[in-house]
Amino acid sequence: MPPGAVANCTHHVFSEDQIAFRLYVNMPITILGVLTNFLNVAVFCHRDMRQSLVNWFLLALSVSDLFLLLCNFFFLSFPVMAELSHSLFLKGNYALFVRHSYPLGLIAQTSGVYLTVLVSVHRFFGVCHPFKAQRWVTQMPVKIAILGAIVFAITLNISRWFELSVVPCYSGQYSSTMSFRSPSNSMKGPGGARDRSVTMMLLAIVAMFLICNSLAFCNNIVEIIFTYDPELWALYETLFDKFVEIGNILVSLNSSTTIFIYLNFSTKYRLIVKRWLGLVERRNEIAITTALAARKALQLSALPGEVRIPRSPNKAVRLVSPSASESRINLTDTDGSSSTR
Repeated sequence: MPPGAVANCTHHVFSEDQIAFRLYVNMPITILGVLTNFLNVAVFCHRDMRQSLVNWFLLALSVSDLFLLLCNFFFLSFPVMAELSHSLFLKGNYALFVRHSYPLGLIAQTSGVYLTVLVSVHRFFGVCHPFKAQRWVTQMPVKIAILGAIVFAITLNISRWFELSVVPCYSGQYSSTMSFRSPSNSMKGPGGARDRSVTMMLLAIVAMFLICNSLAFCNNIVEIIFTYDPELWALYETLFDKFVEIGNILVSLNSSTTIFIYLNFSTKYRLIVKRWLGLVERRNEIAITTALAARKALQLSALPGEVRIPRSPNKAVRLVSPSASESRINLTDTDGSSSTR
């Protein structure tokens, strides 16, 4: 194809900082996150874990994180690997991966945001309104909430599919036609005991989410400011690019490290993982599970101010509303006499 027929391709489009951040920092974190989230999905699909509705949210969140990490790899690390390789196929087609992984990654990220909000709301009702939660938060509302978050994320990011386009270009280095990505618009710019444990686990998840996504949020605000001030953008472009790469690393880190929170706060999660690794015997597992079930049953059966006493054959038991300082129980004999304990 004659060189003048299409635009010339731009080689070496990534800076040294981008190569270092994406290839040597982001990619190892992404690989670790893919492996850990596969484990998270497997554990939360376990029969014992599916009994809790909270784990349904965590399962959906793990799938979202896994999908986000895969898209991050093809959007951030894979293009760098393709540019550094000597493969004409990779150089000529990695733009297609970028074109599709960009909106899919944003859909996964948006889903993760709203799933984190939903699991926080679920836990709020479980802690502050436990009786209402038992009536309202059932399997069907949870399924609708998870499905609604996914559908909303897809709808919200429909426009992202039109932000990037792939056009042909001519490479004099390889004497062939290649493709590259470019914005579709003309603007150029920067791109009880158990209940307490569950509550603490979700607080840790939310805290980790806020810490790791705060820089990306600030970068979005700065990008909007730079859009209206080209001179400021030209002055701080290199510094801003570094913050963008660091923000991407933190987003990947957030999706990759939730397994450590689950291992730290969830006894049942640790038990399943240990069993799969052969670190716990089945007999010990049954004993621990039975003990947890017995403790939970005791917590559910024990009401405030409830007193249990043996009933004698000739005495009837009548509970008297306790005062602020003590609880009294009247015992009435069959002959009419009474006593107070």
